[in-house]
Amino acid sequence: MGQSHDLTLNAPMLQAAPLVLEGPTLNIGASFTPLGWSIFSGLDADTVHDTAFAAEEVVSPNELALLEIALRQCREGAITHQKYARAVEDMIRRVCHLPSRRPRADHRAVLRAIEDWLESAFNPPIADLYDRVNLSARQIQRLCRRYYGVPPAQLLKRYRAIRAAMILAQKDPPAQLRDEILVAYFDQAHLIRDVRRYTGFTPKALSNEPFVQGVLDPDGHGQTGEKLRKS
Repeated sequence: MGQSHDLTLNAPMLQAAPLVLEGPTLNIGASFTPLGWSIFSGLDADTVHDTAFAAEEVVSPNELALLEIALRQCREGAITHQKYARAVEDMIRRVCHLPSRRPRADHRAVLRAIEDWLESAFNPPIADLYDRVNLSARQIQRLCRRYYGVPPAQLLKRYRAIRAAMILAQKDPPAQLRDEILVAYFDQAHLIRDVRRYTGFTPKALSNEPFVQGVLDPDGHGQTGEKLRKS
């Protein structure tokens, strides 16, 4: 995984991992969509996933200097945490608007197709994705690995497990959604293994921990929770 720095970048996480903080600590940052990560970092998700590294490996010296000044001012109380967060936001915006970071239009189209496919059902067939894009299966897999870190089959596996966790964490999930879980998994062991891998919790813990239930609220999970918000 790596060790954190004052200014740290966490590459896309493909599964749950422990995080240890030795406090007191205040964490201010931003999260990226798969496309956002690619635009900001210029790095492929499948080459750097599940790692943390110093921001200087991606951010230019000039941008890094501005952030370090703002960080020092925040520590000294000269500016508020909110103003430091705005400095981080402004830096991200400037980097993402660099002409060299603009993604190709055809790549954007593939990512939209992947998102629509993931949203189309709890466990959509892989063939449906290939039917949506006028590219070979190999090209789609390559782009999926570049932006999401894994090919479509593994991406679906992750989204499916997180969605299952969201359903199981609800107090009274609709019967239809519970039925979809039963259809999507071979047996209970399969469900437990996938949910624990991608969320860090067993299905039993999901229903017993109020904190976990809040973390897995579909409203906080963007595209992953879209199908559940519509149910």
